[in-house]
Amino acid sequence: LAQNASAHVARLAYQRLALRLEERQLDEVLELAPRWFEAFEKLELPEDALKCRFLEGLALREMGQLHDAVSVFREICSQAEASRLMRLSAQASNNLAQLYRILGDLKEALLYARKALPLLRQLESLVHLAKLRWCVGDILREQGKFSESIEAYRFALQETEAIGMRGDVAAIH
Repeated sequence: LAQNASAHVARLAYQRLALRLEERQLDEVLELAPRWFEAFEKLELPEDALKCRFLEGLALREMGQLHDAVSVFREICSQAEASRLMRLSAQASNNLAQLYRILGDLKEALLYARKALPLLRQLESLVHLAKLRWCVGDILREQGKFSESIEAYRFALQETEAIGMRGDVAAIH
């Protein structure tokens, strides 16, 4: 009965979908995310629609379906840029950098890291920025660029310490 009730119901469904991802109900996320993506598209809510795709990509990554996750995040990146949704573009690029690094495509990983870095700085997304710097350290290390990788790790370490990410501080050490 409320104004925009469909949008409110859909946003609640998105929250439940995100909770399913946290609870590792990954099959359900993969089943429901495309449906809610379409629902948000029909409601002309492109950011919410892409956030559903984002959950789909994360579920695919967690299930080890890395190539499928790359496809999803590339689509998100493209659509987010077209819709000028810079936060989603930055986060999708960050995920692509990490996925390509895992897959061993270090050139592509570095390309997406370079794309994400200025966006994350502009958005002041400190947690994502610290994780990206850590990823860049890993990429450079795997390329055999040890002095550059140490520098990237130092930046990541400083940033994780500054925002209190104790677990990540220990892991970077």
